[in-house]
Amino acid sequence: MRVRLLIAMGLASAILSVGLSGRASADPHPEARIGASSAAVEAWLLSEAASDGPVDYALTWIDLSADGQAEAIVYLSGSAVCGSGGCSLYVLQWEGTALRVRARTTVTRTPIYVLESRAQGWRDLAVNVCGGGTTACYQARLSFDGSKYPSNPTTAPRVGQLGMPTAIFLPELGLRRLRP
Repeated sequence: MRVRLLIAMGLASAILSVGLSGRASADPHPEARIGASSAAVEAWLLSEAASDGPVDYALTWIDLSADGQAEAIVYLSGSAVCGSGGCSLYVLQWEGTALRVRARTTVTRTPIYVLESRAQGWRDLAVNVCGGGTTACYQARLSFDGSKYPSNPTTAPRVGQLGMPTAIFLPELGLRRLRP
């Protein structure tokens, strides 16, 4: 497990250090960059979000910060990372050769919406809040505060009118098993 983690991190660092960390539109091979970044995200998950039970995850890349580089939106699922209110959602951003956590949000239910609205230059997210004592399901708006998104959607404001989201992420369609 440790060897796989080191290889994935080394590969991602090598790729990023030779200039593939620039704007996505200038990247002649974005699929290689995303593939290496996806391997690095999986390695990060193994080291940071590993648990005692099986964990499935889904990953998508969307430019939330309008800097030309896609951030990772990662949804975790499994009895070790979910409760009656939902599962865990992460937003990860490359900062140099390291992944920086921009969201570690609990009790999240899908789908995950990327909204047109912005806070601090980052797109707002909306997630479903349901279960865990909530009597009526609703969508909560997760707005970036300058360093991170809220950690608990039940304390975030409700979305009045969802409108047309920029993107909809349905993790159930692409769950993969996180394997050490």
